[in-house]
Amino acid sequence: MTTDPTAWPERGRDGHDPPHTAGLTRRQRETLDFICGFTLECGAAPTYTEIAAHLGLKTRQSAHRLVRRLEARGAVTRRRGQTRSLAPVLRNAVTLELPPQLDRAVRMIAQRACTTPEAVIMEAVYERLAGLRAALDAERAAPNPAPSGAQTSSGN
Repeated sequence: MTTDPTAWPERGRDGHDPPHTAGLTRRQRETLDFICGFTLECGAAPTYTEIAAHLGLKTRQSAHRLVRRLEARGAVTRRRGQTRSLAPVLRNAVTLELPPQLDRAVRMIAQRACTTPEAVIMEAVYERLAGLRAALDAERAAPNPAPSGAQTSSGN
C-alpha cells in the first residue's frame, strides 16, 4: 500500500517538531519513523522483535523501552496486552464517529486481520482514492467527443 508521507509525524514548515515529537532523541526518532513506515506499508504495526531487528538492538526489551518512551511523549499509542497495537499519533489525524454497525464490522475485520481499525479504514480510503484517481486519469486520457452539430472533415 502506498501512502502520503505528509501524514507522518515530521518537522513542520517552520523547522520545529510537532508537539508530540518535540525533543525526541535520534534513536526515538528512528524508532518512530520505522513504526510509521511499517504501519503504513504493511497495514499493521511492527512487533517489538521487528523493531529491535530493524534498529539493530540486541533485545526486545530495548525496543519495548523505546516504545514506552515514545508513548510517554505522546508520539505513539498502544493497547497493553495486545499484539501489533502500536499506532503512531498522526499530525493530520481525523476523528470519525462511525455508525454502530459499521464500527462493529471494521473492528471485526481488524481483529481477523490482526491489525487496528484505523489501519482497516486507512486501507479502504487509499484503495478508494486510487480507484478515483485511475478513473480521473482515464477520463483525462479519453479523447474529447466532437460537439453536436459540428462539421466533420469528411467533405459532406
